[in-house]
Amino acid sequence: MPYLHAVIKEALRMYPPLILLMRRVCSEHEVNGYSIMPGDIVVTSPAVSGHLDTVYTEPAKFDPDRFMPDRNEDHGRAFSYPPFGGGIHGCMGQQYAFLQLKVILATILRKYTLQVDSIPEPDYEAMVVGPKGKCTFTYQRHGTQSAHSKKDTTATTAHSDAPALLSDAKISSAAKKKSSAEKCFSAEEVAKHNTKDDAWIIVEGKVYDVTKYVDYHPGGDAILENVGYDSTEGFNGPQHPPTARDALDTFYIGDLQ
Repeated sequence: MPYLHAVIKEALRMYPPLILLMRRVCSEHEVNGYSIMPGDIVVTSPAVSGHLDTVYTEPAKFDPDRFMPDRNEDHGRAFSYPPFGGGIHGCMGQQYAFLQLKVILATILRKYTLQVDSIPEPDYEAMVVGPKGKCTFTYQRHGTQSAHSKKDTTATTAHSDAPALLSDAKISSAAKKKSSAEKCFSAEEVAKHNTKDDAWIIVEGKVYDVTKYVDYHPGGDAILENVGYDSTEGFNGPQHPPTARDALDTFYIGDLQ
C-alpha cells in the first residue's frame, strides 16, 4: 500500500487533473522583486510545478520511488506537490480520494495483470484535464493462459467484483464451449465436485463449474444447496431474472451422460 500510494502520487504529479489553482492575496508580499498586493489573484499551474527540476529528479520520468521514505523528494518543501492545492485551502477530500483509488486498484490488481497499450497526451482544452484520445490496456485474469480484449479506460465505470467476473467469463465463454462441447460427465463424477472450493452443478442436463462464482452469488450459500447434483429446480426458481441464464452459460463445461 505505501508503494501504491507513491504510484498514485507520481501519476498525479505528471498528470494533474486541474490546469490552474488560484488564490486571492490577503496581505502584501514581495516575491523575487515583484510586489503582490492585497486583492491580487495568484495563479499556479500544477502541471508546471510538478515538473520543476529544482524539486524533482528527472521530472519527465515516471518514478514512484521519489515519494518513498528513503527519498521523499517533496518532503519539507512547501507547496512543491500541488495536485490537491496547499495551505489552509488544500483539498479536504484528498485522503478519501487516495483511499478510494488504493482500494479500487488493489482489488483489480489482486485478480488481474494489466498491460498498458498506450498513454495518450493530456488534453488541456478543458478545466479538468483528461486523456487526449483513448487510453487502452490489455488485461489477463490471474491463472488464465491468454490475455483478454482491450478496454477503453475513458469509458470505464465502477462495478462490483461479480459483474467483472461474469464479464471476464463471457469473453472466453465461446472458446470454452467449443472446447467442452464433446465432454460428457456422469452423475457420479459430478457428485465428486460438491464443495465450496470445487463446485459443479447440473441444470437441464448440462454441467457447469461455478466454483469461481460461489463467493459472488447474490443469494449467498444458496448456490451450494445442490452442488454436485441437479440444480435445475432451484435455478429455474422465481428469484432468478432471465439474464441469469446468460451468466450460467459462461460456466458451462459439458453435458450430463
